Amino acid sequence: MFQESDALILETPSQVEVLRRYYLGHPAMYPIPGGNSLEREMIPQALQPIMTDHKRVIPVFGHRDEVDPQHLVRQWLNVYGHRAWDAW
Repeated sequence: MFQESDALILETPSQVEVLRRYYLGHPAMYPIPGGNSLEREMIPQALQPIMTDHKRVIPVFGHRDEVDPQHLVRQWLNVYGHRAWDAW
């Protein structure tokens, strides 16, 4: 499913630990910066380099109302990315 050139955008650093433990692939993993203090100004500087450096960027949303209640990451990706699929 994932390729070496892919990047995963994760909501929390704990997701990195879980995925590393159970997933055998090695995509680059980037937790959303700022944790619960996520601000709109942080999004472009955090996500643009990821999108530039990787062929595919796959966000993994699970606790978005706790981490990103305003859905800032999803909004930015909807504007600057292209949704390929949406699945559980």
